[in-house]
Amino acid sequence: MGVSGHATVKALLSLVNFLVFGLALIHGLVAAIRWWQGDSLEFWEYCLLVVWPVLVYLFIVRYSIFKKDCTACRKE
Repeated sequence: MGVSGHATVKALLSLVNFLVFGLALIHGLVAAIRWWQGDSLEFWEYCLLVVWPVLVYLFIVRYSIFKKDCTACRKE
């Protein structure tokens, strides 16, 4: 009984999605700090600054322990 090709591709795309999301989140933080310190940014970094609050919100809603269906801290 093996893993189907569709499940493998779905898992791989999910991993790539998480890695790209994490990279954008971290680089957005770096761009925000550079902007705060007065450094000049590239155009795409300004675009990332605009989108960064949405990325933080999505991180809290989807990946953190503060999401609605998190069971990490539930007492049973």
